[in-house]
Amino acid sequence: MMRFGRRCFSSISSESPRVAIAKNMLKYEAIAKATSEAELAAASKLAPSIDTAALPSSIGHLKGFLSQTSSSSSTFVKDPSAWQNLSFGAFAAKEAGRKETYPFIIGAVVTYLLLGVMLPMALPKEGKKDSKYISYIEGRHGKIGDHHDSHDSHKHDSHAHH
Repeated sequence: MMRFGRRCFSSISSESPRVAIAKNMLKYEAIAKATSEAELAAASKLAPSIDTAALPSSIGHLKGFLSQTSSSSSTFVKDPSAWQNLSFGAFAAKEAGRKETYPFIIGAVVTYLLLGVMLPMALPKEGKKDSKYISYIEGRHGKIGDHHDSHDSHKHDSHAHH
């Protein structure tokens, strides 16, 4: 099927690429409507002509597209305000300013306040001492209690008795 598509839709000609697209759309439409082998063979040999003043209704929406002229002498100019051309800081600031982003920013702040500030304040001092969560928040990286590694010290004591 790929060969059929290449053979039918890739023709080298002097017409503009826009006209070639419109012709290929008409040809595709004829192929899609074919219900028999004979209709398919006829549709694949179709070479429609395009008159931009009187387009068929199926491609009437392309009138503006076909009337545009493409000048090959003009060079592409990047849009400096497009997201892919912004620096990371400018991109982050622009995205943070969008109304769709506010729920995520507010959610992050509320989560930090609840889990990072209010929860540690609400726990009793004894609970904080033996909490791995609090030790991570305080930067002790999972070390519980006053000892750096209280579990290892118990292991050494238990092995000494054997």
